[in-house]
Amino acid sequence: MVPLQCGIAVEYPELVDKLILMGSAGLNAEISEALMPILKYDFTEEGMVKWSKR
Repeated sequence: MVPLQCGIAVEYPELVDKLILMGSAGLNAEISEALMPILKYDFTEEGMVKWSKR
């Protein structure tokens, strides 16, 4: 599945200045233990404090 943003960039390049793509792009990569706090971040103030004190 192609993300909506990529489709718009292909169909209407004049509307897109730049794209910032994040992720593994479908690559089969192992998630390390170091990434788990970021992946489990809950977007709360308490979560930010907990994450930033690492």
